[in-house]
Amino acid sequence: MSFSLFQHIKAVVGDQVQSIKATKATLVHMSHAMEDVVLRNAIPALMFTGFQESTYWKQETARYRELAKVAKQITIFAGKPLPPDSENTLLQVTLEPDDKLRQEWFVLILSERFSVVLCGLDNLIDVEAEGLREFETIWSFQPDIIGLAIDEVERVLQQYHLPDVLEQLREARLRYPLGEPDPNVVTHFVAEILTLESAILRDVLDLKQQLEASNQALEERVRQRTVELEILADDLRLANERLKELGRVKDEFVSNISHELRTPVASLRLYHRLLELYPARVETYVERLKRETTRMETLVENLLSISQMEARLAQANKVPTDLSRIVNDLLTDRAVMIDNSGLEVSTAIEPGRFVVHADRYQIERAIGVLIANAVHYTPAPGRIIVSLARKELGETLWAVVAVQDSGPGISEEEQPQVFERFYRGAAAQDTYQAGIGLGLSIARQVIDQHNGKLTLSSQLGRGSTFSIWLPILKESDEAQVAHRA
Repeated sequence: MSFSLFQHIKAVVGDQVQSIKATKATLVHMSHAMEDVVLRNAIPALMFTGFQESTYWKQETARYRELAKVAKQITIFAGKPLPPDSENTLLQVTLEPDDKLRQEWFVLILSERFSVVLCGLDNLIDVEAEGLREFETIWSFQPDIIGLAIDEVERVLQQYHLPDVLEQLREARLRYPLGEPDPNVVTHFVAEILTLESAILRDVLDLKQQLEASNQALEERVRQRTVELEILADDLRLANERLKELGRVKDEFVSNISHELRTPVASLRLYHRLLELYPARVETYVERLKRETTRMETLVENLLSISQMEARLAQANKVPTDLSRIVNDLLTDRAVMIDNSGLEVSTAIEPGRFVVHADRYQIERAIGVLIANAVHYTPAPGRIIVSLARKELGETLWAVVAVQDSGPGISEEEQPQVFERFYRGAAAQDTYQAGIGLGLSIARQVIDQHNGKLTLSSQLGRGSTFSIWLPILKESDEAQVAHRA
């Protein structure tokens, strides 16, 4: 019956010899340590070594060639044929498929300074890396244990019909009688083991530090990703709320438009019917039909102004523009509307230069919205003041156009919303003014495009002041800006 060295020793002495678990990487290191003693000290020796795969020989060719120059004989037990470039002092034993030695890694050395046996039996457990494969291992300098190993090697040599090697082994047993090893050799082996343990410990510590660093990096990435996801969740929540708000505004807009259009359409139908019934009152009814037609025309123009205004904003033609001339021209053009309103309108324009970098049409539209709103929402006999002044904030000199009225004012709750599209406040609803709540939204968009500000100051019962702030163009920059335009 075939046995490996490990199995043979265990079968004879049982638990009298202690075995350890060692990885293949550890076995390789221990084998090298024992072989290096022979090499470095040029100790005559007889060596037997066995391993599982012939690929190991390709990695260790140079080592065994050097050993062959020193050792009397190196007999290598392997599962597959070795390369043909072996020295004459090397001898291979190709093991049979069912030989237990195929499962073993071993080194047996007989020399005048020490004899030793190292044998490990493969546990045959799948591992991720070959170097981590585990072996049940016996490592001993004890003469009786080494003697058992030599007996088993003799049996193997007989089995494979190698009488010359067998004779050399028997001669070596006589030449190198088994005894206590040279203390220096044992010390060397112990130092090697401690060195290996220290290297493994360093590797473990390095690996631990790497793992800790990786964990910290991973935790930081998780933390950052969590923050990003929280920000994204907040953005999505805000976007969802905005969509809901837009939906609400759209519904309100459709409702307002439907209501605003339904009223003049119903009036048109009513006065048409009255004309049929009372043709003698044609002048009265025609005048009312004109007013309703004008109301519908205003609504349609306001709706069209959204896309038209945004298109103009995208193609703004900004040039040096005199803001005082715009204010005066607007008041002149709206003189008839102001006179018919029954309001007292005054101006307060500071003398001096009010040149801004602006698109005249857009700025006229924005200021016109403020003047029109003041006229519409200020009951007669109220008062409106249109002023133009300079104000310095920080390093910027501003031109400020303010439209102040004595109307009903705007509550604090409504003030943040008056610049939103389609928003119509209490004053618009109380006075039944036509409109869909676009004027102030368009005005703010225009001023934002001009790097300005549109502000509101108001109290209920005390009127409102809307102010447009635009940066005054420096005289030194005016020619350069005009040239670029």
